[in-house]
Amino acid sequence: MLTGSELTGTGAADRFAAVFDEHAGGLWRYLARQAGAAVAEDPVAETFLVAWEARDDYVAELGSIRSWLYGIAVNLLHRHHRGQARQQRISQRLSGLRQPDDREHDRAAERVDARTRLAGLAAAIADLPDGDRDETVTPVVVAPRRQRWWPRLSAAAAAAAVVAVLAATALHRDGSPPAGAMVEVAQTLNAAADAEIRTVDVTVPPGQFRYIATHAFYLENYQAADGRLHIARTGSRAEIWVPADRKAEWLRRETDTGERVWLVGTAESSREAGIDQSVRPPTELRARCGDWYEDPCDRDADWQSPNDAFLADLPRDPRELFDRLRDDSDGKGNDKDQAVLGAAADALRSGLLPADLRAALYRALALLPGLLITERTATLDGRAGTAYGIAAAGTVREVVIDPATGDFIGERERLVAPMDGMRPGTLIASTSVTYGISPAAGAPPAG
Repeated sequence: MLTGSELTGTGAADRFAAVFDEHAGGLWRYLARQAGAAVAEDPVAETFLVAWEARDDYVAELGSIRSWLYGIAVNLLHRHHRGQARQQRISQRLSGLRQPDDREHDRAAERVDARTRLAGLAAAIADLPDGDRDETVTPVVVAPRRQRWWPRLSAAAAAAAVVAVLAATALHRDGSPPAGAMVEVAQTLNAAADAEIRTVDVTVPPGQFRYIATHAFYLENYQAADGRLHIARTGSRAEIWVPADRKAEWLRRETDTGERVWLVGTAESSREAGIDQSVRPPTELRARCGDWYEDPCDRDADWQSPNDAFLADLPRDPRELFDRLRDDSDGKGNDKDQAVLGAAADALRSGLLPADLRAALYRALALLPGLLITERTATLDGRAGTAYGIAAAGTVREVVIDPATGDFIGERERLVAPMDGMRPGTLIASTSVTYGISPAAGAPPAG
């Protein structure tokens, strides 16, 4: 297996030529099956151009050369489809069949600004007071890579690369990430998917329970009698016991952890204002099928509360799964890409997805426009992974995934614009999820 260092330095062009000879034919056949022979040629050339430009970023421990190349190709094919759709909309507008939609212009402008806002976030975090900065991380901002010469492969490959240079340049005009960022997102998410494919899901023995615990922080606003606003990031813990027979009775326990991080105002000023800071007592709910507030086993499932039928109906093809995510999250939230990321996070947090679906979901997220690695080593409750985020509507929303194991670790959301007296860079929400097998409802997991 080639390493990243073997793709650079003396003889790198010859080694890369061998990579081209080994994988170009299979890659073309794959893309031809996905989009047709007429479309496949340009994305193949673009794939090897992007790979050559980003060869310093290849990390063999995160996946094979083949999975790295296919990850790049899938992203490029997705952007090709987006370009076709955009061209069709332009043609329709020019012919008077459809008028421009202001919301589309706004979303395009937000994508163009996404990387600028993430860059600004790093500066904003540096400006935070020391006490607040401990709760933040500095995001990764991918700098434009310097241009490199295309290696001497073959006359056909070199000619294709000239065309690909123009195509690759066009990728940036709609605000999409630069090649290096796109490659790293695809490579690490595909590595996580590969890890999930190797995973054998633990079967819950009869009479026992799947244990799912979510440690969360969310904002709570308090209006004092004198009109002053206080805002705290408040901690809670949600524990769910899912029986081996999912149509049997589930248990959900909500616990106020007593954690309060004051973002506007202080603990002292809130006490002086008469704001109640007491810890709420735990609550418990029991219901068949986990239908806490509806008729048991008779509700419409969704990404946030999936059931067996919903999960079985989801496609395992990453492109089809991405389209399903897009359709189901349409009109939800303030940004369509953040809504897709949120729907995927909801499903992963549920702890109910089988390994093959988790793998497909990671590959589908690699198709998400504007998704960037915001932190290569992000830690939530002592567990480390890679943070992937989208900046829009004043916040950057992130999911944290361990590419080496495929584990979904949790989510974060932080400000990229001021809000209610809180500064850019402020962490406003987070979740971290752990799983296990419990011998009884209400009991801690074994081990």
